[in-house]
Amino acid sequence: MTASAASPAVPPTGGLAPRSADPRAHWPEHAKKLAAHLVGIYGEDDVLPILAGNWIASQRSANTQKSYARGLRVFEEFTRNHGIHPMAARVGLVGPFRIYLETAPTWRWVQGSHRVRSGPPYAPNSRASTLCAANSFLDYLESASEEEGAPSVHRSPP
Repeated sequence: MTASAASPAVPPTGGLAPRSADPRAHWPEHAKKLAAHLVGIYGEDDVLPILAGNWIASQRSANTQKSYARGLRVFEEFTRNHGIHPMAARVGLVGPFRIYLETAPTWRWVQGSHRVRSGPPYAPNSRASTLCAANSFLDYLESASEEEGAPSVHRSPP
């Protein structure tokens, strides 16, 4: 009696591991939270939550991910309050955003587990971190649009 060697099953992807259903399942916590926050504002059909989540996921350290996610939330709120979609924001908005951060009240938790803008203005380090996050996100959007063949928007740092 001869034993036949059983050959291993080869996946239909040509030997590659099967793809997961959704790459967002592997995003870090802050990317998932930011994307969910943005979906709540812009809806499922807007590309902003996916791009923002990918941008956060591409940051190396958890501390940078957390800081940038917080900074993008502030920048997003600022652009939305000025009637501008964050993906349409350009360098001309960075100056007013910097001035806004100098006087804008910070968020505070109040009784009943909700937040209101009633705290002191942002500290210098917080302003710098938030501006850095906004600038990094705009750079990310620019590089993503260049990859897609869209015209580049040349920006200078804030």
